[in-house]
Amino acid sequence: MSTEIVIELAGEDQAGRLLRTRHAIVHPEGQMPLTGLGVAMVLERLVGLDGNPATPPGLYFPYQLLEPAAYFARLEKIGGMVMTLDVF
Repeated sequence: MSTEIVIELAGEDQAGRLLRTRHAIVHPEGQMPLTGLGVAMVLERLVGLDGNPATPPGLYFPYQLLEPAAYFARLEKIGGMVMTLDVF
């Protein structure tokens, strides 16, 4: 019951060159560990359990609160991975 989320990005750089990437986020135990990880890390960040001061009151999106390197390290620790795929 693996989860595989494919992310495809396409656009142009400042010189007008076409850029394309394709990645997969995979967890062999399904979607629930990914959701749980995201919720746990956001809560840790909001209340300051990650070693930084608590987040001030306001409206935030998860990408505004989480450090990508910390997320990817924890993702790997729980058995998930991000794979770079070939672009077609």
